[in-house]
Amino acid sequence: MKRKIKYLYLVLAFFYAGQEMAVAMKTTEEPDYTGRENHNAPRRLEANAVSINRGAFMRPTTFETWRSVYWVKPNQGATTLDITVTVAGSLSVAFKKDGETTSSATSNNGVFSESFGLNNGKLMTEIEIIISNGSSERSYYLDVCDIDPLRHDVVVDYYDLLPYPKTTNTTRALVDQIMYDYTVTPKRIEFVADYLAGSQKNLKLLIDPVKARNPNWHSLHYHLAIWNGEAEIIIDNQWTKSEWEYLTNQLYNQDPYIYMYAIDKNTNKTTWVKDVTWGAYLMNISNETYYRYLVENLVYQCKSTGYESIFFDSFSLGIVYAFTNANYINLGAGANVPQQFTEYPHAQLGGLTWLQAMEEFVSRLNKDMNRRGIWLLPNHGEMRTSWDPLDYALTNGGMLEGVPRRPDNGGNINDQNYLGDWILSLSRTMYLTQKDRVIILQPNGGSLTDLNYRMFLIGEYLMVRGAFTFLNLNMSGQKQASWYPEYEIDLGAPTQTFVIPDTLFTPRKASIDNALLNYNEGDLFIRRFEKGIVILNPHNTARQYTIPADRAYKMAVISGGGTVPEAGIDALAYDLNWTDLPVGSVRTIPAVGALILRNATDTDSTDSINGKVHVSEQKGIIQITSYASNPIREVMVYNLQGKMIYKVSAIDALSHTLSQRQPAGAYVVKVISEKHTDIVKIITK
Repeated sequence: MKRKIKYLYLVLAFFYAGQEMAVAMKTTEEPDYTGRENHNAPRRLEANAVSINRGAFMRPTTFETWRSVYWVKPNQGATTLDITVTVAGSLSVAFKKDGETTSSATSNNGVFSESFGLNNGKLMTEIEIIISNGSSERSYYLDVCDIDPLRHDVVVDYYDLLPYPKTTNTTRALVDQIMYDYTVTPKRIEFVADYLAGSQKNLKLLIDPVKARNPNWHSLHYHLAIWNGEAEIIIDNQWTKSEWEYLTNQLYNQDPYIYMYAIDKNTNKTTWVKDVTWGAYLMNISNETYYRYLVENLVYQCKSTGYESIFFDSFSLGIVYAFTNANYINLGAGANVPQQFTEYPHAQLGGLTWLQAMEEFVSRLNKDMNRRGIWLLPNHGEMRTSWDPLDYALTNGGMLEGVPRRPDNGGNINDQNYLGDWILSLSRTMYLTQKDRVIILQPNGGSLTDLNYRMFLIGEYLMVRGAFTFLNLNMSGQKQASWYPEYEIDLGAPTQTFVIPDTLFTPRKASIDNALLNYNEGDLFIRRFEKGIVILNPHNTARQYTIPADRAYKMAVISGGGTVPEAGIDALAYDLNWTDLPVGSVRTIPAVGALILRNATDTDSTDSINGKVHVSEQKGIIQITSYASNPIREVMVYNLQGKMIYKVSAIDALSHTLSQRQPAGAYVVKVISEKHTDIVKIITK
């Protein structure tokens, strides 16, 4: 078992802090691999062209021979789609629809065509184009869907992935690593199962009892995205270096180009590209030997311990530049850094740029993981590299580490860079949350006692929260299994959302990178909800705010919170109070602080069950979730004829899932919680 895992600014730190590589085949002095940086790697088989009738390419908007996964939107009302594929004369083409072979098409001078019906009963139809030369194959995937096929509900419907709970009107916590220096007790198990949506880097000691209590709880595997190195990861429910040992002792001998090579500007030697901070090595993500090994092992690692998602750490375009200290020619050294990542064709990548290789790698891997029942959630960092054109919407979502961030407000308000990174980071976060990606925000929370900044952090989260946006307040000195009263601030769903119109990501496009400014009112940033208002002051001095006169409001006041004791959540001291504010009064919002208002008529004592309990349905499975301090006691389900078809008592939990799928139809769900009793009608599909 892992002994100690320090949580630093980047999650990579816990893997590599203080470690030096000890690879048997590498000597103390770095070998010189001159010429390998120019190794001409062949690309996989490619089609010359793919065209569509009664539909259109959406992401990307045109067919690109090197890219494997596409969103195709059918024309309005279309029930069939015609696909034409053009290849070199020596190649053959076969088609699959939703995993089933439809034809080994007949060639007409290298042109293959097929028609596909779109009536599979799901939100998406997958058309696979398989190109073969008789000894090897390459697949293109057309995800045919009226809406973005990577939206949460589409991938759940098509791949039958374990759904993440909705956050439209609820703050939900999903944390990093509970099992570090943290004694697992029965009461803590109850807390983790009932209050947290999930966590990563777990062993079965935690997973099994939590899943027994809450089958919908998410356990995430940890793996580096584009790096690998001498570090322990969890395989077969134990911490081990076996993956790295296999890479260096066996796979490297089969194919030495599984690593990226580049000239070190300091030595003029060609070496493996190394992360100088943590000691990892950059992998050749276009190398088919490494890719196939990675897919096989990620699936095994997830299945062997019980993970449904992968947290794919350190995946962003600028991270290669940052982690290698700009030491490598054509990978960050010298001038014109952006062009080195977006324009320079690497021979080792088959002539692709690093940008192209990353987009192809992550979208292809996302598809391969989803087809095997696994979510892929990369770590995208702070989302503030202004020149970075990588479209991070090519995956199921991911963690934004360091987001929400502390505003860069040290200069004058009229300075060009004043609040620039803060606006950029949150705007690009909005771009992802609005696309219904699973997004985990993990800010560096600072001191537990800095209540002003804690209010600002929850306010930032509420400013960008979407349907599947999770939060982990990474407060200094607190363990990951923590709880904070601000998580329980209930403002309902947003009534004010600026919708970013762009389908594709382009850096420095104002509608994306300045989207947060649409919430700017004067010097403050404001978003309105069903039950209240969030007002942010990101400046380095206090600001005044006049309470609206349209109704009476209460102000959120928090105290306490932190690591949940061994005796469970009931032993944690924390409080959320709502203080009356005079209509039209003026409040001072401190520097980097927030004011969160709630309609005075929506107090905790008068909340209806719809404010505290959410009833949802997914493929016939009915799930009930509640908020802290209002556990579910009893659930009864009736058909429309009034016959009781389900009843369970003595639940005493914040979530409950019916164990059996209900046939399509209408049902009445009666929920008795500690504070309320209500009846909800729900339709199963």
